[in-house]
Amino acid sequence: MVAVFPCPKGDERKGSPRPRRRYVSGRNDWDNIGKAVSDAGNSVLWLDDGQVWRGSVERWIGAQGEAPHVEVTGVDSDGD
Repeated sequence: MVAVFPCPKGDERKGSPRPRRRYVSGRNDWDNIGKAVSDAGNSVLWLDDGQVWRGSVERWIGAQGEAPHVEVTGVDSDGD
């Protein structure tokens, strides 16, 4: 999963807009993000988040003007 956070207003630039960059510090721990999205996927993406057998979380600060969002990708039940 990829979690994209909003670009802080103080980081915005008029001449050369800020690109997406790694979110390396802050309060939003990767494990909290993963658990929140896993729980939210219950009965929507899977029957229960106990079915999730592997996961990874990337945290990014979005490019200037990019809306915050979460991207979830996965594999089917056969592991393909």
